[in-house]
Amino acid sequence: MTPQSVRLSDDVLRRLTDLAGRRGSSVSSTIERLLDDALRREAHPGITFRDGSTGRRAGLVAGPDVDEVLRTVRAVQEEGSADVVAEVAETTSLTESQVRGRRPPRRSPR
Repeated sequence: MTPQSVRLSDDVLRRLTDLAGRRGSSVSSTIERLLDDALRREAHPGITFRDGSTGRRAGLVAGPDVDEVLRTVRAVQEEGSADVVAEVAETTSLTESQVRGRRPPRRSPR
């Protein structure tokens, strides 16, 4: 690890310290976790990270955990479905675009 100095507003530092305290972790490790999550979300829009009884896990912002989608894909593939994407979309209540991992096209601002 490389030490890095960062300037934070008093309000952000207070909220960060409160969060670290609630999680029983250091401010430094909390900053690293939050920054890592933000960088992952930047690289993979539509994915978020959730805390749970088994730890942190990736999930679709408006949907199930990524692991649940992958288990469904594998199960549908094993069944030999002719249209895996459509079957997974129907089973998980996602759009076919979400199952494929593609973002819908952005609308141009008017």
